[in-house]
Amino acid sequence: MKFYCLLLCLLLSTSAIFAQGALGTITGTISDPTGAVVGNAAIEIRNTATGAVFKTVSTATGNYTITQLPVGTYELTATVTGFKTYKRSGLDLAAAQIMRIDVPLEVGSQAESVTVTADASLLKTETGDMTHNVTMDVDEPSPSGNRNRQLGYERRTQSIQLAAGASRREFI
Repeated sequence: MKFYCLLLCLLLSTSAIFAQGALGTITGTISDPTGAVVGNAAIEIRNTATGAVFKTVSTATGNYTITQLPVGTYELTATVTGFKTYKRSGLDLAAAQIMRIDVPLEVGSQAESVTVTADASLLKTETGDMTHNVTMDVDEPSPSGNRNRQLGYERRTQSIQLAAGASRREFI
């Protein structure tokens, strides 16, 4: 009986680990030139490296969300009858990122298209999370000895504390 309990715990913990994989989300709102939301818009998100295509349709409130997207670079296409096709490329999605891409449609035929190549906004309006990447060389050359290793550790933690909201915890 203990074996089955142990096996069950192992399986549950493994599924929790895989749930925290390298996946992201792209979400946004579709609107017309007057700012009114547009429902039933066909949204297609294509991974430019693999060619994988993810499709959805905007809700009656103009919102769309595609979750469980692998990390990579994407191209978003939105099509609605009576509007030009909207295309946006170069969307670099990171692990656990929620990227907001609002789509402003222009009146015209679907044969015409509006292509946007600008970078996605760095401001995260979907969550209150704050992130900051700090890059540094962790393989600093230093003379041997415990005191010098401790100084290297202190330099790294001081660099991390430069980011807003960072706190110092002791790690060994």
